[in-house]
Amino acid sequence: MLVQDIMASDTMTISPSASIAEASAAMLQKGTTSLFASNGGRLLGIITDRDILYGVVAKGLSPTDRKVWEFMDFNPPVAYPSMSMLELVSLMDRHRLTRLPVVKDGKLVGTVTLADVAAKLDIA
Repeated sequence: MLVQDIMASDTMTISPSASIAEASAAMLQKGTTSLFASNGGRLLGIITDRDILYGVVAKGLSPTDRKVWEFMDFNPPVAYPSMSMLELVSLMDRHRLTRLPVVKDGKLVGTVTLADVAAKLDIA
């Protein structure tokens, strides 16, 4: 079984030039803890609720004045559609992540979570 067999193609993206307030609102609306920053379909990075909490809120910065690109991770680990489940789980474990963007030819094509793996393997 490969990543392409379990990935979701509906990705939650945001522009890196969006405000932190917009990113927070999008996370709340979509019920997620992270968004992929992209431009023209290309993955540029990822921003998480922790990035916002520790980078913006804890420092007393204005979420309306700060941009996603200021706090996002520009080089997140990525999965590939042709990656095996063993490679995927190993990558997630190594980086202590439960969600990864799936990239093909530099383009964001989906997302995969540890819950997707557990559900497909019927261990959830």
